[in-house]
Amino acid sequence: MNQAALPKKIWSFSSKTDTISEINKPVVNEHSAALFVNNELWLTFICSPTDLEALAIGFLFGENVIMDLSEVDSIKLEEDASRIYGQSEASSRKANPFSPHIHRIRSRKQAESPTPAC
Repeated sequence: MNQAALPKKIWSFSSKTDTISEINKPVVNEHSAALFVNNELWLTFICSPTDLEALAIGFLFGENVIMDLSEVDSIKLEEDASRIYGQSEASSRKANPFSPHIHRIRSRKQAESPTPAC
């Protein structure tokens, strides 16, 4: 269910009647989706769960990884929308601007993991 807003029961206060009641209102749905470019993790978006392919393409364009849509070879969304896979020959010619950050995270996780006892 990939909807930007889902109906939820919430408490509402009416200043006109000075009462509190339970009502159904749409509440914005937050979603995380990891972007992989040429099978390399670039980053994870926290976003609404709609139009994720357009989000990924817009991000790559905004970061000057691609100059136009013709440079995107393919874009696929995992069924549960948790991962976006993009293929682009143009991006393989450019360094991932987020790689140093990702490598720092990986290094820190490895340093924090317990050493197996021998």
